[in-house]
Amino acid sequence: MIHSSSRSTILMLWPSLSDDFPKYINQNFPNLVDHEPLYDSCGLLKRAKRYVLSVCGLSTKSYLSSWIDRLNSYQNIIINANVINSTVPATLRKIGYRGRIIYWYWNPVDGETSPKPSKSLRKHSELWSFTQSDCMRYNLRFNSTYYFMNPEPVTTNNGTIYFVGRDKGRYEELCALKSKIEQLGIKTDFHIIADKKSPKGNNYSPFIAYSNVIATIKKSGAILEILQEGQEGYSLRVMESLFFNKKLISNNPLLKYAPFYNSNNIFIIDNSNLKGLADFMSRPFVQVKSGLIDYYRFDNWLSRFEM
Repeated sequence: MIHSSSRSTILMLWPSLSDDFPKYINQNFPNLVDHEPLYDSCGLLKRAKRYVLSVCGLSTKSYLSSWIDRLNSYQNIIINANVINSTVPATLRKIGYRGRIIYWYWNPVDGETSPKPSKSLRKHSELWSFTQSDCMRYNLRFNSTYYFMNPEPVTTNNGTIYFVGRDKGRYEELCALKSKIEQLGIKTDFHIIADKKSPKGNNYSPFIAYSNVIATIKKSGAILEILQEGQEGYSLRVMESLFFNKKLISNNPLLKYAPFYNSNNIFIIDNSNLKGLADFMSRPFVQVKSGLIDYYRFDNWLSRFEM
């Protein structure tokens, strides 16, 4: 468990505290929230049973971690949306919790990782998302994405374009893009990591700890993001580019309408067209106004829930 130095009234529940994100939030924004793993750790068989219960709409109460004993000491609970926790809001209401439950879609709704909003979820919690299109499609409330570090202007630039991410069906596209970039005389550093659906035989990279990702970003010339079809919310890569003063190369056309957009800092890939990329990489990064960056800080994101 990760507790703030003075007990918070806000509890944030995670699939696992082995993720770096709660650690960074607590380091950079202490005293704001307590972090707990949603479930106790257990073996493969129990995890499978827990998954089946959740996707079938049944209670997973017996698997909840020790935070359940302090449930009523919290006025607000934030649950990071996942198919393994879609019944938790109903469970909390059933055992008498009357505080506020925010069910936060930190990934696009896909029905696989992020569950589609059910009548039960709507009845027992507030549904929020970082993606405007999902908010319109599923009648969710909108809040921006957030970042858990403080801004750190970085001037180191080795001219390399850095990509790190799961395959998610993008392997061939990413390999083709890597080749095109290198043909322009630009160095690349690509790390495509296999996921559950990845075919065998491809040249995948091993998992990389987020602390190492940050260290590489700070040295790089630009960060590459390739969104999955239908995704439009600002990703982690966008936040990294803002907070570490790094150029961003993206296939998200909506970034042109972002308040922080600057053509010196953001290059939009249009139908795999890289015309102008070499010139873009040669231009200096233009500092983004601090107020535009601070909007995405974790503490400001939290305040937009009006807790």
